[in-house]
Amino acid sequence: MIQRSRVGQAAGVLLAVALFIGCQSTALTSAKLYVQQEHWDKAAEQLQVVVEQTPTDGEAWMLLAVARANLSQFNEAGQAFSRAVAFPAQQEEASRLRRGFWVKSFNSGVDALGQNDFEAAVEAFSAAQAIDESNDDASRNLAFA
Repeated sequence: MIQRSRVGQAAGVLLAVALFIGCQSTALTSAKLYVQQEHWDKAAEQLQVVVEQTPTDGEAWMLLAVARANLSQFNEAGQAFSRAVAFPAQQEEASRLRRGFWVKSFNSGVDALGQNDFEAAVEAFSAAQAIDESNDDASRNLAFA
């Protein structure tokens, strides 16, 4: 009786995994695992495949933006964030994530300016500007650097 119960549980787990994987592409499943493991280069590679195959996948655009930002590919991250926020289901989370990366870059620029490290300030403000072109604060501070 106990063995039958375990077999039933195992079958239920396998069914749940199959349904989960069946609802998304192999590339997206792999990408999510890479994101969890913070293997940003591999995640970006898989997510690029997903957005090329399914450009209407807002979650993939959002995750691609995060991967690109973590790889310091700020122009690409900004473009992916712009695509992600266009999807209502991802708009709030993508905007929050974009803002977080923008703030981190902007604050790095402010810190660098305070230390008279103008090269680092330009780099940080340029990154913030690339992440969110609609926010003029980075552009203004870039002029000071």
